Amino acid sequence: MVALDEAGAGLRLYGCAAQPAHSRATRDDQYVFVNGRFVRDKLLAHAIRQAYQDVLHHQRHPAFVLFLEIDPAQVDVNVHPTKSEVRFRDSRAVHQFVFHALNKALALAAGGDVQPGAAWHPPARATAALPAWARQDSMALAWRSRRVSTTPCSARRR
Repeated sequence: MVALDEAGAGLRLYGCAAQPAHSRATRDDQYVFVNGRFVRDKLLAHAIRQAYQDVLHHQRHPAFVLFLEIDPAQVDVNVHPTKSEVRFRDSRAVHQFVFHALNKALALAAGGDVQPGAAWHPPARATAALPAWARQDSMALAWRSRRVSTTPCSARRR
């Protein structure tokens, strides 16, 4: 996992993202939280996809748990009845910030400046604000990405 914590221009992005070597065939381990709320946002998904574009095959998907903090006045959560979609006032700035923060973290990890095997744990205040399912999934994601199985592939349960 690659840990990242970037702040600037009233935005903060922190969390962890899998290195390209640990990509997945599905998008099931992708979690983005905006001000503590789980969201599915095309703008953020595009920024993340572009950050991985040069290092990840186009049919593979990265695993990540990212937390974006932004001034509540700069984001509209009343876009969808379930509040799972958001709209940013300055969407271009948010896209560029997320792209550059993740791109920088991946470049540092590839360059060897990050401690190999360093465990990432969600910040306590962020974890406490999450619903129970998200706390379990983010911890499982961090654990699963570090686990190495010694069981032969043919013996594993599917």
